[in-house]
Amino acid sequence: MSNLTVVHQQEVLGQGFKVYGTMEEPLFLAQDVANWIEIKNASQMLNVVDEDEKALYTIYRVDGSSHKQWFLTEDGIYEVLMTSRKPIAKQWR
Repeated sequence: MSNLTVVHQQEVLGQGFKVYGTMEEPLFLAQDVANWIEIKNASQMLNVVDEDEKALYTIYRVDGSSHKQWFLTEDGIYEVLMTSRKPIAKQWR
């Protein structure tokens, strides 16, 4: 997948979130997931996720600059939610 696009957007539990990729193979911005469940360090959160449950993509801005961002697959987001002990993660489950 060369270009990531937002395929769905909604609010759950007072938090807005976007689904990228396709509805068949959704991707979730790892930093958004960390924010939703109140994890301060998204890098640590990614350590519990298998390699096939996350992907690194280059994001291009309107001004032409770019940066890399981690995304979680659907299995990856479930893994993060199931291993988190934070009360907010239970609500997301």
